Amino acid sequence: MYVDHHHDGHTHIPGVGIDSFFLGLGTVAVYFSSKHTSVAWIRYLMWASLGLLAFAIFMESTSEIFAYVLYAASFLLVIAHVINLRKGQKVQEDCSC
Repeated sequence: MYVDHHHDGHTHIPGVGIDSFFLGLGTVAVYFSSKHTSVAWIRYLMWASLGLLAFAIFMESTSEIFAYVLYAASFLLVIAHVINLRKGQKVQEDCSC
């Protein structure tokens, strides 16, 4: 469990650091992926799983259950991206452009 502590004039804040970096990276990935998908439910799934991931990151220090929610949201986000890649490739293959 996270314990907030102070030293040398700064505070460690839960969710700031590597988690925030990957959350930002995930946000960029979802933004560009959702812009180029034509399947609405995949877009909603990606944004919902990213939102759940962000919530779990910031709540992880309050309860152990949020660590499991974080893993589930991450897995769901990966699955949504894989589905998006497969659906996008199928649309491109069917196109006679």
